[in-house]
Amino acid sequence: MVNWGNALLVVVLGLGIVFTVLAIIMFVLIIMEKLLAPKSKKDSITVETTEKEPVIQPQQQTLETQKDDGEIIAAITAAICASFNTSPHNIRIKSYRRLGESASAWNRASRSENIYKGF
Repeated sequence: MVNWGNALLVVVLGLGIVFTVLAIIMFVLIIMEKLLAPKSKKDSITVETTEKEPVIQPQQQTLETQKDDGEIIAAITAAICASFNTSPHNIRIKSYRRLGESASAWNRASRSENIYKGF
């Protein structure tokens, strides 16, 4: 016959130990992040300029930005259409963002692997 009291005690102790260890790991990771994270460069660099910078007219800037955005969106749409073998009328790009070079080594390796895996 099964002693349900002992079984319940084992389950509760097991779950308690697991969650306690997970909480300890979480706190250790938070402490390591605070100690080992690189300092932001925004706090340490101060730039002062004495010259007056030329004022860019907002209308010209928005026209150039819209023109550049249109070219970028057209190129992205063409690439997506070519990879999916579909018409550009079926695809609508709502937004995009640049990834930049701040991506981790794992991120860059994954991107290059996905780009070159067909070759």
